[in-house]
Amino acid sequence: AGGGTSPSAAANLGWIFEWDEDALVGQIKLGVLEQQDGGRQLGVLFVGQLNVDIPENEQDVVSEEIYRRFGCIPVFIPSETKDLFYKGFCKSILWPTMHYLVPLTPK
Repeated sequence: AGGGTSPSAAANLGWIFEWDEDALVGQIKLGVLEQQDGGRQLGVLFVGQLNVDIPENEQDVVSEEIYRRFGCIPVFIPSETKDLFYKGFCKSILWPTMHYLVPLTPK
């Protein structure tokens, strides 16, 4: 396995991944890792989607790379499904439900 200088299988496919320190999940990770449970540090496993579409035949290699480097499990959701969820369910159901509630009792 060499000295760690050979490109990864994901890099050989043209994929290069970096941790985004400015992302909200990165900020949450720091807060969670600082918490202690009986004197031992808690482990965190992030599960989420990538901002790019990965061809199905490359998903196993990409998953292994992301888990190995960042301790994250990617979920591969087709763009069409993501659009339907975000524009349909999130914007049509969740947003109005959570933001436009009318109080049940007067003040």
